[in-house]
Amino acid sequence: MSVSIPKLFVYGTLRQGCERDDLLRNVGVRIRPATVLGELYALPEGYPGLLEGNDTIVGDLVEWEDAATFRRIMRDLDAYEGYFGENHPRNRYDRCMIDVTPGGSGSTVEANVYLYVNASRARVLGTRIPYGDWKRFRGPVNLSSLPPR
Repeated sequence: MSVSIPKLFVYGTLRQGCERDDLLRNVGVRIRPATVLGELYALPEGYPGLLEGNDTIVGDLVEWEDAATFRRIMRDLDAYEGYFGENHPRNRYDRCMIDVTPGGSGSTVEANVYLYVNASRARVLGTRIPYGDWKRFRGPVNLSSLPPR
């Protein structure tokens, strides 16, 4: 019997080398490059929002060794992403499942992802990133210059 490994696709501040990658460091995970389909927007607040769409979005596929660790980390990430539960009116992002293509594999796996809930706001106030890569859009981040959290 095959056991499913819990997974999360990250495309913005949680990616390796980005502003909040510390939330995924030292938690017993495997992180590898991956892509999904969607539309990526730089929001006025300084972070990205992913919407449904057909652009190739670049990110990282995060895999946990066990479900208990996954649930513990996801509680912290839910708070960071402004996710209060399925269809909650205060959600900034919804957590749902998406097909992810790990780098170079040609096949897809299913993973959790945070989708931005206010598509019209993203399209009106945000800047679309047509090449779908938050790290490339933001440029190099000097993580040592960020304020402590």
